[in-house]
Amino acid sequence: MSRRGDVYITDSAAGVVHRVAAGTRALEPFVTIGEGLYPNGLALDAAERTLYVASAAGISRIDLTTKRVSLLEPVGDTALGGI
Repeated sequence: MSRRGDVYITDSAAGVVHRVAAGTRALEPFVTIGEGLYPNGLALDAAERTLYVASAAGISRIDLTTKRVSLLEPVGDTALGGI
């Protein structure tokens, strides 16, 4: 949960990250990571501008303002998929 009260939840089977915005009770689709990628495991950065989501594909970085999703690039031979 963010400091402002937004809650992020993964639907691992559908590959979707949902949000319950602060002050609401509505669960809304926020972004799609991808079906078959089983996103599970969320972390906000300290500034709460980016949400990191682990999945079978690796670690996705989600810009919370633009909803742009991008995969982190591994360093060297580090495997990020399936974390």
